[in-house]
Amino acid sequence: MLGLIGVTCVCLTVSARAGTIGRQVRYECQIFRVAGEFRSDTSLDKNIWAGDKKAWEKIRKSVTLFDEGTFRLGSDKLEINRKGCHWNGRKLSFEEGYKMKLPEEKIKMIYSPNILARTGELVKMDIESRQPFPYFVRREDGLFELKEVRLPVGLVVEICAEDKGKDVFLISDLKLLLRWVSKREPIPGVNLPIGRPILQEQDYWLRLFVRESKNYGILLRPEDNSGAIIIRMEIDDS
Repeated sequence: MLGLIGVTCVCLTVSARAGTIGRQVRYECQIFRVAGEFRSDTSLDKNIWAGDKKAWEKIRKSVTLFDEGTFRLGSDKLEINRKGCHWNGRKLSFEEGYKMKLPEEKIKMIYSPNILARTGELVKMDIESRQPFPYFVRREDGLFELKEVRLPVGLVVEICAEDKGKDVFLISDLKLLLRWVSKREPIPGVNLPIGRPILQEQDYWLRLFVRESKNYGILLRPEDNSGAIIIRMEIDDS
């Protein structure tokens, strides 16, 4: 299952890249970790994919792009659309989203940054939670010994936008790296998942055209269906 349930550490960096550094913009994001089962209904009024077709075919089963999305988690509902982000009808603003208590067994807001940077600069967010994972090892005498290891589960987001004029940005580099634990090393003769946890990684590289001051969403589903990540983002003139 995707992590980020305990204490989360965030490392934020902004660095210059080779090329043209342009005007200052504001990146606003809300990143949710979904732990339980959910149903989604999403739509996109205009295709925003700017990469080649083969690249999209490789990731389309695990990545959904949208500007209107409804996510139902039992009797609860998360909505992302042109009016913003709402939880059961109550607005989750970028500034005050942390104040609303969400059922963490279903969903958790893990980060809600508001970042100033210039077009052409690379923004990197490393959202990590080093969580303890207990496991058993078989000793030479045949008995089992309980041990524990801490692993860096989480999400790394890199983003760089280029100003294309007429309120349009090309997100030339949007890299997403997921780290999670859902599998265990097998122990011969034991059918239970009690072996050492296996840290898994899955990365995505996206190129998107987006309009200024418009909400967009990205739904990420790991290949083993262990939860999901929902990202709401917006780029504004600062």
